[in-house]
Amino acid sequence: MAKSGYRRWLLSYLPVFYVVICLLIAIFFIMMSVYSNKQAARSNEVFARNVLETLDGSLRFVEQTVIKEMLSSEEIRSFYETARSLTPLDYYRISARIGELGTMMSPLDSIYLYRESDGMVLTPLQQIELVRFGDRGFVEGAKNGLPHVWSERRTYQEFGSDGTRKQVVSLVKKVPLTTGSLGLLVANVRVDVLESMLDEFTKSEAAAAVQLLDAADAPFFRERSVSAERPSAKVKSAYTGWTVTTEAGYKRSSELMSAFSYVWFAAGLIIIAGGTGWMIAAVRRNYRPIQSIKESIQLYGAGRQQEPGSKPSDEFVFIRAAIDRLVEHSERYERQHREDLTYRRKWFFYRLLEGEPAVTEDEWNREMQRLGMNGAFRYAVAAIAEIDRHDEFCSPYSASDQNLLKFALVSVTKEIADKTGLRAWGEWIGSGEFGVLLFMYAPGDPAVPDDAASGYFRQLRDWIEANMKFTVSIGVGSAVERSDYIPRSFDEAFEALQYKASFGGSRVIGRREAEAFSRERGLREDGDEPDMWRLARSFRMGEPWEEPLREAFAAWRKVPVKREELAHRTRLVLYAIDKEMSGFPAELRAVWHETVKETRARAGMFDDADRWEEHMLDVLDQASRSIALKRGSRGNRELAGRVKTYIAQHFGDPGLSLAQVGDAFQLNDKSLSRMFKEEFGEKFVDYVAQVRIAEAKRLLLSQPSEPVLSIAQRAGYIHAETFIRVFKKLVGVTPGDYRKNGAGEGGSEKVG
Repeated sequence: MAKSGYRRWLLSYLPVFYVVICLLIAIFFIMMSVYSNKQAARSNEVFARNVLETLDGSLRFVEQTVIKEMLSSEEIRSFYETARSLTPLDYYRISARIGELGTMMSPLDSIYLYRESDGMVLTPLQQIELVRFGDRGFVEGAKNGLPHVWSERRTYQEFGSDGTRKQVVSLVKKVPLTTGSLGLLVANVRVDVLESMLDEFTKSEAAAAVQLLDAADAPFFRERSVSAERPSAKVKSAYTGWTVTTEAGYKRSSELMSAFSYVWFAAGLIIIAGGTGWMIAAVRRNYRPIQSIKESIQLYGAGRQQEPGSKPSDEFVFIRAAIDRLVEHSERYERQHREDLTYRRKWFFYRLLEGEPAVTEDEWNREMQRLGMNGAFRYAVAAIAEIDRHDEFCSPYSASDQNLLKFALVSVTKEIADKTGLRAWGEWIGSGEFGVLLFMYAPGDPAVPDDAASGYFRQLRDWIEANMKFTVSIGVGSAVERSDYIPRSFDEAFEALQYKASFGGSRVIGRREAEAFSRERGLREDGDEPDMWRLARSFRMGEPWEEPLREAFAAWRKVPVKREELAHRTRLVLYAIDKEMSGFPAELRAVWHETVKETRARAGMFDDADRWEEHMLDVLDQASRSIALKRGSRGNRELAGRVKTYIAQHFGDPGLSLAQVGDAFQLNDKSLSRMFKEEFGEKFVDYVAQVRIAEAKRLLLSQPSEPVLSIAQRAGYIHAETFIRVFKKLVGVTPGDYRKNGAGEGGSEKVG
C-alpha cells in the first residue's frame, strides 16, 4: 500500500521509455538510410557533372582553337584558295602549321585538311588525293554533316590498309564555316586520351567507376563497367551528345559500419539496461519527498502530532525548490513585462511622431494608462533635438558609451522638467535625433506655453553644453491642446530644426523664430534665392542636379556677397545633401562623406564664385559617380527604377501600399522596404507622399477653379485633412495659400 504510488510511477514511465527508445532507434536508422541514399545520389550526380564538364571543356578548347586557327592562319586559308597556285614549299608550310596545332593541343592526335575543288587531302605527313586517302569514307560522310559537333568513336587510318589503326573521335569544321563549299577541316582526338582523363577522376576515393557512352548509349570503353547494384548517376552533354555514368565509391564506409552492427546492438542493449536502472533509481529518489508530504497530510488529517517517518529534510528541499522556482518565474515575468512596456512606449511615440494612423482621445488615454503614464495635460509641446556634428560625436565614443550618454540625456530631460513643474517624455528616434513631448497644466494665453517650453528647452541645451562634450540643436513646435494635434506640433518642430544650418549649432529654434528667419532670409520662399532642397533631392535620387547648382550660383552672383557668405551658402548645399543622404545605408553615406571631406574644410578658401562653382561641380560629380557605382554593385538599381515607374503610374490609387507594390513585383514587404531605403534614401511612404504632393502642386496651379478636395483625391488622398497636413509638412504652406500665392512663397518642397 505504501509503495503503490511508486509502482504506478515506475510502470507508467518504463513502457514509455522503451517505446521512445525503440522509436528513436528506428527513426535514426531510417533517417540515416534516407540521408545516405540522398547523399550518394547527390555525390554521384555532382561527380558525373564534374567529369562531363572537364571533357566538354577540353573538347570545346580544341574546337575553339581550331576555329580561331581557321580564321586567322594565312597558311590554312591559302590551301583552300583555288585561284592561287601553291608551290611545294607552300604545302610544306601548311603541313608544318597543322602539325604544330597537333602538338600545341595535348588532346589532339592529328589534323588534316580536305579541299573540295580537286579532292586533295593534306596531313602533317602527306599530300594525297581523297580516293587514295585512308579516311576517305569518313570524309565523304562528313560532307553531309554530323548529328553532333564531335563524331562517335571510330577507327582512323591515314595510310590505307597498311597503316596504323587508331580509335578516335573527330571534329569536322566546314570551310567556310557557313557553307563548307571549299572543303573540310578534320581534327581527331584519340579515345585513349579521353580514357586517361577519366582515370584521373577514378584515382580519388569518391569514384569507383566512370563510363562514357556515345549518343546511341554504346560504351566508349568496353573494359569499364558501372555496377547496377550500386547507385549511379547519368549526365548527358548537350554539346557532344555523350553520356557520363558514374558510381560513387561510398560502399567502403557503409561496409565498415555494417562490420560493427553487432557491437552497436550490444551497446544499445547495455544503454537500455542502464537507462532502466537509472529510471528506477530516479523514480525511487524523487518519490521520497512526495511520500513524506503524503504522510504529513495523513497525520495532520488524523490529528496525530508525531513527525513523519522518512527523512523530513527531503520534503523541505523539495518545497523550497518549488518556491524558489515560483519566485524566479515571477521575477522573469516582471522583467519581460517591463521590456514589453519599453518597446510599446517607443512604438507609440513613433506613431505620435508620424501621425499615421491618427490617435484619438480615447486611444490616447487608454495607451497612456497601459504604459503607466499620466495622459492628462493642458498643453503639449513637441520638440526634436539633434546632436551637432554627429560624426564627431560617434568617433571618440564606443557604442556602449554612446548608449550611456543617450540614457543620461533621457534622464536629464525628465529631471529638468520635474524641477520646473512640467512633465517630459523623451525617446531616441534616430542615431542622433531625440524626440521630446513636454506636458504643461497651467491654462492661459497661447503664447505662455510656447514661452514656457522655450525656457525649458534652453535650460536643457545649457545643461548639455556645460556638462557634455557635445551640443544639441532643438526645434520646438507650437503648443497644442489635444492629443490628435501632437503630430502637427512634431511637424513644426521638424520644420524649425531645418533652419539649424542658418542659425548655427547649439540653438533652440521655435516656430516663431523659424518663420521670422524664413521671411528675413527667404531661403525657400524668396524667388531670387535657389532651392537647395530640390538640388539635394535630385542628387539623392540620382536625377540631374547640375542645372539646379548652376542656377544657385547664378542667383548668388546677382548680389555681391562676402567670402564668408559664399562659404555659408555652400555649407547649406552640403547640409541639405547631408540630410537627404542620412537615410542611405552606411556604406553609401561613407562614400559621400569621404568625397566631400576636403570640400568642407576648404569652404571659404576661394575668392570668387566662378572658381568655387567649378570646384563644387567636380566634387559633386565625383561623389555622384562613386555613389552610382556603389549602388550598381548592389544589383537593385534596375528593379528600383521599375518600382519608381510603377509608383508614378499608380500614385493616384488611395490604396497604393508597400504590400501592393510588393505583390506587383513578387517581393515581400521587408525586402521591398529595405531595397527602397537603400536606393532612394527614404521610406516608401515618404517617397509616395513626395510624388503625390508634386502632382497636387501642379494641379493647384494649372486648375485654379478645381476644389482642393478633388485635387486631393486625384493625388491619391481620400481625406482632405490628411492631404492638407502632408502638403503643409512638405511644402510649408497650405494648399489654399500655395494656390493663392502662385507658388511664389513656400513653393519648394521640404526635405524630411
